[in-house]
Amino acid sequence: MTTSTVGLIDNWYPPTRENYELILSLWKWFPVAASLQWGVSWYGMGKTSVTSRLNLPGRIGWLTMEAPGFMTLVYMMRTLPAQHGFTLSDLPWQNKVLAGLFVFHYSYRALAFPFLQPSMAPIHIAIWLSALSFQIINGTLIGAWLAAYGPTSHAAWDRQLFSSFPTLQFTCGIALFYVGLMANFYHDDELREIRRRENRRQERLAKQNGQKGQPGKKVEKHYEIPKAGLFKVMLYPHYFCEWVEWLGFYMAAGWGCLPARCFLLNEVAAMLPRAVKGRQWYMEKFGEEKISKKWAVIPGVWNFGPKQTELLALRPHQREIIEAALDGHDVFVQAATSFGKSLCFQLPAVIDRGITIVISPLLSLMMNQVEALKASDVDARTLNSNTTLPERDYIYADLATGHPLMRLLYVTPELCSGDHFRRKLKLVYEQHELARIVVDEAHCISEWGHDFRKDFKRLSWFRETFPDVPVMCLTATANEQVRHDVLTTLGLDKTPGKLKIFSMTAHRPNLHLEVRFTSDEANDRYDDFVTWLKGVYDRRAAADRKAELDATGERVENVPGIIYTISRDEVESLAAALRHDGIGARPFHAKLPNQVKEETLAKWIANDPGREDRDRVCNLVMREPVSKNASADGIINKQARQMSLGRLVAYCEDTGSCRHAAICRYFGETQVPACDYACDWHKDPQGLKRRMARGLASEEWVSTQREEGMYDEYWSE
Repeated sequence: MTTSTVGLIDNWYPPTRENYELILSLWKWFPVAASLQWGVSWYGMGKTSVTSRLNLPGRIGWLTMEAPGFMTLVYMMRTLPAQHGFTLSDLPWQNKVLAGLFVFHYSYRALAFPFLQPSMAPIHIAIWLSALSFQIINGTLIGAWLAAYGPTSHAAWDRQLFSSFPTLQFTCGIALFYVGLMANFYHDDELREIRRRENRRQERLAKQNGQKGQPGKKVEKHYEIPKAGLFKVMLYPHYFCEWVEWLGFYMAAGWGCLPARCFLLNEVAAMLPRAVKGRQWYMEKFGEEKISKKWAVIPGVWNFGPKQTELLALRPHQREIIEAALDGHDVFVQAATSFGKSLCFQLPAVIDRGITIVISPLLSLMMNQVEALKASDVDARTLNSNTTLPERDYIYADLATGHPLMRLLYVTPELCSGDHFRRKLKLVYEQHELARIVVDEAHCISEWGHDFRKDFKRLSWFRETFPDVPVMCLTATANEQVRHDVLTTLGLDKTPGKLKIFSMTAHRPNLHLEVRFTSDEANDRYDDFVTWLKGVYDRRAAADRKAELDATGERVENVPGIIYTISRDEVESLAAALRHDGIGARPFHAKLPNQVKEETLAKWIANDPGREDRDRVCNLVMREPVSKNASADGIINKQARQMSLGRLVAYCEDTGSCRHAAICRYFGETQVPACDYACDWHKDPQGLKRRMARGLASEEWVSTQREEGMYDEYWSE
């Protein structure tokens, strides 16, 4: 045996036979280390690259981590033969062919590939170091085996390829290697062609729009589901083809070549977890329907990704709304509370590719929906005044990639008016990752809506800036005037052929509607309310009703409910008074600490059994008074609210018709619903008239109060 005394690292680079055997024995355990990837979601390169100070530029990082592999093999071939008493030319032709194939493969992968790519994502230095180590060790072992420690004579090759036709086995192995290599070239170029097509498309659009654009500016990131070649059946055929290459290499080297066997197994161990997690990335990006029948990389295996949504049944009209959204239509949905409007945009967001932006004015509702989606393994987040700084930074960084991993992002209308957020959305739109815009509580757009907010008016920017992105509007309270305002403001009326309107009845047969008459003069509102509420409990405690409640697991007392009042002070005082009278109640309004609001909302939604203040919530809807220097919009909205108040008074004082029918008429419905005694008029029309006559304050008392200014803009406080 000859001991190496010349080398970059004595006895190790190139290695002595003892050290070669030691490295090889340890290299067999690489799959164990690679298996750690199954438990780690982070991978800092490619599609999942994220912004980091430890990132290397993509092309430089790729070249410098891939090239040392074949350079090491060449170094072994040039140094080890001389150290063992022969020259490179003395080696059999099989050694030179295999070395040439290795160098040819990595000349493409390391040198040509990064410069053929239209762009490359940054590579985290931790990934770079692990890949660099892999290449050096692999190049050392295969190079040392080919240069000195494998077969170094034709007779040794005959023994190495222990078959009746050793040359045929070697030739078949080389042929298999070339098949894999050519297929690898083809599928790599298909991925590049996706980005080239997108560049051509954007250049064509710029010319059509008369924009000069920025010379030389290319698409940095653009993702589609590739469809050519093996992409028709698997998501990572380039991985599969590379495995075919090294299977051919292993076959040509002989089944007893441990370095080639380790290389093949270690490649699979390193790349398979990335393919499986990449399949999940594709599912999140493009939707389960488009990915479910594609293999990740192993033929015949589909179900590597968990399903995000298991839907058992849809309510009437939900399917039609969801299908219209998936078909790219603008959608207007008017449906009563509890219809399931949120599912109409959440399910398309999970199925379709890209991110869905949900604009909502209600922070508590946003937080509740985001938590529910996260519990179903859907990446949903919210940007609002309560969002923590780390979460805010993550969201903006995700948007800045142009290919966000989030499926739904809930935001306030005020945020949508900001230039910073708008710039991020433009970047996402340019990469075709903006799936749809959802406007929840869309009645807030209209000055004639009961909850008008000026920033909702500015949402017209979305259609003006993203004309081909579908918009979905949802509301429970929109009459004909409000509906017209919503469609006009958002620009949806300009493309009637693209718009689908779904207007469901406002009739809620499960609700009993009753107006209870009281007055400031009598000052008995609280006593009347408590008497009524305890009467509800007494009826629920009756033997026949209690049996029904027991069967469904419901409680007799402290059942969940919402009480709306006119001021924060009244919210606090009413909740305290109810608790004093043994009725669980908690205040809930905008000025409470976030932690208190979240705890109250969570307990109310969960319907926790309990006592004291756990179960009933006093909820508050505040109305900002219109200032004396109000804008034109404010004046219009003031008039609208005055008219709404008048209609509400007329509704309350109507003692001659069904309550449910009156609500349906308000929303433009012509058919009168069957009430089935679910309102005070159907239940006792004569008694209703008597209660109104007895309960209202006298005209003399009201006049006195009016003269003293007690009713000046009372409705707006």
